[in-house]
Amino acid sequence: MMRRTLENRNAQTKQLQTAVSNVEKHFGELCQIFAAYVRKTARLRDKADLLVNEINAYAATETPHLKLGLMNFADEFAKLQDYRQAEVWKPKMEFQFSKNRISIKKIELIIAIHANLKSNHKNVEFLS
Repeated sequence: MMRRTLENRNAQTKQLQTAVSNVEKHFGELCQIFAAYVRKTARLRDKADLLVNEINAYAATETPHLKLGLMNFADEFAKLQDYRQAEVWKPKMEFQFSKNRISIKKIELIIAIHANLKSNHKNVEFLS
């Protein structure tokens, strides 16, 4: 009975190790792709800010009606860019949270493996 428990524990430990190694393998690639996405979105946001500033500068030189229309357009465009930025930041924060959780799970796995090895060592000494 004790042997079966040890085999089950070893099988679970092996499963966890496999899961952690798969996460580590794919998580690195996800990080790189996500970082590239964030950089590209940041560049787009910078260009949008330049466009809004230029529209406002042009609006300052026009007639009151056109000025009002251009300033409203620039304001709405800036809001749209703020929304897009929020779409980037929310997944980024969730991604960072997942990254931290994975690190914690890896530490827990190492502790469990160490405890398992200790337990196996004590059981071998007990049976001897």
